[in-house]
Amino acid sequence: MFGLSSILIRLALATTLLSAITGGYFYVKSLQTEIELAKEVQAKMQGVINKQNLAMDNLRADVERQGQVQAELSKQVSAAQQENADLNKKFSQDANGNERNIGSLANQQPDLVEGKVNQGTKDALRCNEIVTGSPLTADELSGKVKNNICPNLIPKPEVKKK
Repeated sequence: MFGLSSILIRLALATTLLSAITGGYFYVKSLQTEIELAKEVQAKMQGVINKQNLAMDNLRADVERQGQVQAELSKQVSAAQQENADLNKKFSQDANGNERNIGSLANQQPDLVEGKVNQGTKDALRCNEIVTGSPLTADELSGKVKNNICPNLIPKPEVKKK
């Protein structure tokens, strides 16, 4: 009986050991599958991270461009404000810096003020024509006609050197 029970014990131990080895094998295979899945997920996540980094770089570049545009616009606004102040001076001060009252001058010399207003209106309309693509006249190109409203649109005649 000792022989049969010894064989049964050995057989039970072998079966238990074989079950443990088989279970361990399948457990390791399961872990390997999970690791492979985790690697695939990690690769996908890395792709997402790369896309997000690219998007952040694009956003940074956009913010930098916006800053440059803002700086340029700020310069243009400052220049426009300065031009506005200079234009206001033309109406409130004469060439010598003395205070100018156009209403009072119009009461005293209406023909003079009317002529200047009419000439200014004519010059302003010509500026609009030039800006919208009208070609310069021969007198404007030669410098015979001056436009005090937009002198920067009419080139100064070239002085010929001898």
